Amino acid sequence: MLDLARHQQLPEQPRYQVLGGPMTLRSRMGGWLEHVAIPYWLARGIDHQAGGFHECLSFSGQSLPVNKRLRTAARQTFCFASAIRYGWDESAECHAAVGHGIAFLNRHARQSNNTFAKEFTSDGRVINPSRDAYDYAFLLFAAAAAVRVGNLEARQLGEDVMHQLEADFYLGSGCGYREVADSKSGVDANGVRRANPHMHILEAFTAWHRATGDMNAHTRAADIVDMFLAKMFDSQTGSLREFMDADLQPLPDARADIREPGHAFEWAWLLYDFDRCGDARVQEVIKRLCTWAVTFGTNPATGLTHQRVTYSGRVLDDTSRSWPQTEAVRAMLALERIGHPDITTNASARLDTLFRHHLAPAPAGLWFDRIAADGTVLSESVPASILYHLVSVFTASLDVADL
Repeated sequence: MLDLARHQQLPEQPRYQVLGGPMTLRSRMGGWLEHVAIPYWLARGIDHQAGGFHECLSFSGQSLPVNKRLRTAARQTFCFASAIRYGWDESAECHAAVGHGIAFLNRHARQSNNTFAKEFTSDGRVINPSRDAYDYAFLLFAAAAAVRVGNLEARQLGEDVMHQLEADFYLGSGCGYREVADSKSGVDANGVRRANPHMHILEAFTAWHRATGDMNAHTRAADIVDMFLAKMFDSQTGSLREFMDADLQPLPDARADIREPGHAFEWAWLLYDFDRCGDARVQEVIKRLCTWAVTFGTNPATGLTHQRVTYSGRVLDDTSRSWPQTEAVRAMLALERIGHPDITTNASARLDTLFRHHLAPAPAGLWFDRIAADGTVLSESVPASILYHLVSVFTASLDVADL
């Protein structure tokens, strides 16, 4: 458990102070990102020696010797590209960070057979060359973000990833994507298929279509939405099935009961973001997902979202990570657009909870990722991959304002 008192005494790491008075979600989150988080991670999050980005920092801002993941390098590239696109930081340094990320993904992570490795040592050596659908989704997502800010190398990277997703992962209309490219039945090492990779492939296809106009990406995204409605959404409970068999049917064991409220919120936002929300079926599913997640996934003591519960609300993991709180904010933004008077919480209230527990008490520019059920900080370090979720909250608030 983190020695909170010791970290609070670090003089070089002041807390982020939110000015008094009413603040909109965009001004509060935007101020923290523009003036605190993005400058911090530009200064301390880039690995200039081994390439890519540091996977994890200490609370004093030092990089930790942990293995690097492809998805984290892709997520950090997205974050710096978003800083440029939305005008928080259009400096040469931020453009260089995007180029640095794309170079790592396109050259260092790319193997001799033209595929992309999953994991690396902290000094950059490949230790897991497997092709993972989740990681490929973030490759495409990062490429889309970089294309939008003029990175020329990113276009070819994205086209190569699109080709491999189609050729090596796609199982056909209504059947989704393999967990890993060499799995004939589509299942992972545990013999299951997950909703989560499909969610991020949907996110990536939506982003790639908007960045490039590629209609195949739009078609494949629509196919995932239809598949989700037919096979992953549990219409009896209003919840999201996390784990399924090779045919995307419920598992015959206790894993069939597992739910993650954060993923329900995340799907709600991404369904809305894809559809914006003209489909009445999608609107209804968004409302039901959010109703279920708020009702069964909220810790009444802290207001935070539980990590894992059953479909009936029995708590399986009462800790709260930072990313489900960000997804709750995005889901509430979607609900505020389509209307849902039965849910009393809103995006601003959820953002308050995120700041109160995860951001404001932490050293400036960092976050406490894991919180116990009683509100105690459990985090020992700062995972870089969370910055993507925090940036996505703010970009969502800007995107819905532009509609």
